[in-house]
Amino acid sequence: MLLKNQTLTLTVEGQNDQGFGVAHVGGMAVFVKGGVKGDVVQATVLKVAKTWAAAKADRILTPSPHRCPSGCDAAGCGGCAYRELVYEEEERIKAEDVRMYFRKAGLSATVLPTVTAGPINGYRNKAQYAFGRTRDGRLTAGFFAPRSHRLVPAVHCPLAPALFGEAVERSLAILSEMGLAPYEEETGKGLLRHLYLRHSEKEGKVLYTLVINGRSLPDESAFVEKLRRALPFVSGILLNVNTEKTNVILGKEYRTLWGEDFITDTLGGVT
Repeated sequence: MLLKNQTLTLTVEGQNDQGFGVAHVGGMAVFVKGGVKGDVVQATVLKVAKTWAAAKADRILTPSPHRCPSGCDAAGCGGCAYRELVYEEEERIKAEDVRMYFRKAGLSATVLPTVTAGPINGYRNKAQYAFGRTRDGRLTAGFFAPRSHRLVPAVHCPLAPALFGEAVERSLAILSEMGLAPYEEETGKGLLRHLYLRHSEKEGKVLYTLVINGRSLPDESAFVEKLRRALPFVSGILLNVNTEKTNVILGKEYRTLWGEDFITDTLGGVT
């Protein structure tokens, strides 16, 4: 019988579609956060259910041949399931998942080789960064940890274009200088909710939307001037108004502060 907070040595036998390693103890499946198929890990049990348990890998005793450096300072933010897997193993797992789903449905299917776009970094054309504070009280931005609203700072995300990291970094400096506070879900106070960025690969431009818990920024003209000077690749600056006490990111009202309120890209030869 497994117990919460128990320390175990586990051999990770597989990987599920959420990116957790899968091990077994006495016939019970143990889903290991931070475990990669082929790892031997020292892990702490976090939860015990009737037929399964969840654990967190504290130390990699023997690394898997499928393991690679994550290349990310914000590992654990919830945005990536397979960041510490070599890409070929990620492709294999995803193809096997498709076969498994067909088998569970009682159907047979021939799964063709995985088709990829090529780049495994910098390929995303959209990101939504939540605002928050660091432990020492500084304004920051990033993504939420899995199944929580605990913010993991992630200014420079490897999956996003480098322009996004620059936009977040410069925005934090400008907004901090203006003395603006991040939104707090518990109290409903604070102005800054999210920074929503879109990227046009063809044009090298970024559409910039600041989501706020209010209808305006103090001294909007000064904000626009500073942002345009700091981020010359921005083609439009918008405000999105979301004053609801909700975890939905976007409100229904947009206001253009400067430039275009749309972005154009070419995908598959179509503009």
